[in-house]
Amino acid sequence: MPKLLRDNLDTLRKGLEIQSLPPVFAEAIAFCSKLSINDLWIDALCLIQDSELDCKSEIERMGDIYSHAFCNFSATAAIGLPLGLFVDSGIPHHVAFRTTVQRKDMHVNCYGYSGQALTELNEEPLMRRGWVLQERLLSPRSIYFGRQLSWECAELLANQLFPAGTPSKNRHISWGHNTPFKLKTMLCHDTELAGELIRVGPETEKRNRILYQRWLQVVDMYAACNLSFEDDVFPAISGLARRFNEALDDVYLAGLWQGDLVRGLMWQTHQDSKPNFSEDRAYAYRAPSWSWASVHAKTTIRYLGLGMAPRQTILITIIDARTTLAGTDSMGQVTNGSILLSGQVRKRTRVFLGWVDPVLGANTIIGYRYDDPSYRDQDVPGTTPYLLPVEWVPASEHNIRQKPGTPKEYCPAMITGLLLKAVSTAEKDTYERIGTFTHPWGEYCSDEQRQAFPGFHDLDPDHVKRQKITLV
Repeated sequence: MPKLLRDNLDTLRKGLEIQSLPPVFAEAIAFCSKLSINDLWIDALCLIQDSELDCKSEIERMGDIYSHAFCNFSATAAIGLPLGLFVDSGIPHHVAFRTTVQRKDMHVNCYGYSGQALTELNEEPLMRRGWVLQERLLSPRSIYFGRQLSWECAELLANQLFPAGTPSKNRHISWGHNTPFKLKTMLCHDTELAGELIRVGPETEKRNRILYQRWLQVVDMYAACNLSFEDDVFPAISGLARRFNEALDDVYLAGLWQGDLVRGLMWQTHQDSKPNFSEDRAYAYRAPSWSWASVHAKTTIRYLGLGMAPRQTILITIIDARTTLAGTDSMGQVTNGSILLSGQVRKRTRVFLGWVDPVLGANTIIGYRYDDPSYRDQDVPGTTPYLLPVEWVPASEHNIRQKPGTPKEYCPAMITGLLLKAVSTAEKDTYERIGTFTHPWGEYCSDEQRQAFPGFHDLDPDHVKRQKITLV
């Protein structure tokens, strides 16, 4: 694979024989020629690979490069293989078959197809790379040269099997499956497109709530991607952050937004988290503990404060939040960060990690979840955990079918918050985040729940005694 280096910069400026290029580069040049496109950006040939200064300067411009491009080519089939853009797959699930569905006197002509034809693009190894997520979202148009040809813009996601657009099984939005995964689409302010019930007041507030939600969705997908270098965690989405900030006009804090900081704090690591970079490398500092970027694992964002609960109460107040940048890029790497807030910190008294509630069922896990996937069924050695309640959600009617005439059943109120450990610093009451917790609370708790989670039985959500603490 040819690369632009400081030693061959002058040579490459004079030109290259197209025969000396890999098939994927040569076919990309030929395809551009057929489309009457005069300029082609190839990272390996446009970034001086052994110049940190050049790479850093160009990385800060990557958002503009992809946003202003006519089209982005993704050679999904050629990843790790000596292939060009166009491949002949011959895979059976790239075809549809006609069938007739009969019910009583009705005959309906239908077409059957494999669901893999819709999920294949997002499952390609290339699409799991952190940098590629930004490329896909920012470029106005994309063509994916995989086992089947796919194409995408802000209005349409299609492939060879469904050239008029991929079908949707339901109205639920699934980015990159039934809805184009483009930033222009995600930043749409249509409340129907938001896919969530958002009860807010003024129009600007409603718009921003949707934008904040969109950012968390982007982070959720990005955190599941692979990165070759830990330092890329913020640069690889800096272009996306800039585009979001053009709409939000907010302060960016290590992957979170100041205007949505409380909800942004409530992320959780995925149950099956695994490191998303080479395991033989030492874990280096990437972000403060309260940022999702501090965890070297697949991360799932927990949404908090979407307006789904009519009487939810936020139990903390953010006083100040700041980060120290490693360079000049306000969306780039950080060397440290802190949040000063007021809330109530309590020492944990019982240990129930991932306790499955017998009343609420297997789908509702209450208890504690550590950010470090190494500790799923035990405490972190040498750590005394503290609890910081963040949100209280009132009791609600159980959404299960009940026999007529039987009394209604209710889910207990819930308190969710952060699991912390004390940090020995010059500043008093300083903590690091180490996980999250969910506690049942109130009159609808079962006897088993009260015994298992006694920590907040005396908490009054409307009159919380608070103290100032610092999260680092």
